[in-house]
Amino acid sequence: MDRTFHRRFTLTSKCFITVVTLLSGYFFWELKPVIGLLLILVVVVMLERVLHTTYTIHAGNDGRQVLTVYRGRFARQTEIPLDSITSVSERRTELGMSRMVLIEYDNGKAAGMQPENQEMFLKELEEGRK
Repeated sequence: MDRTFHRRFTLTSKCFITVVTLLSGYFFWELKPVIGLLLILVVVVMLERVLHTTYTIHAGNDGRQVLTVYRGRFARQTEIPLDSITSVSERRTELGMSRMVLIEYDNGKAAGMQPENQEMFLKELEEGRK
């Protein structure tokens, strides 16, 4: 059975998107449209990543459980076999305003994730690793 978790839309993300949007409006007001357009592109990419990031736990092609991380249309999809995960830990983000799950796998690779229902995500990961 596939289990999908969406990314948490944190206060830090909301503030950063708001500031960059206001800054792009300021540059349009000051008649600097090139900088304003570049900042709008940054906002579009940030919104795409925040709104469309999903973490899906499912059976892979070879029957093993796989965690698929989809970070929107502008990023590459990542697949992590659950049996290659070496450690899972909960951490605080940069400014300590939210929590994240840090997954280490394949001899030193790491991926940080912020699922909305973090407790259920960790439970599903543990069940899939067994």
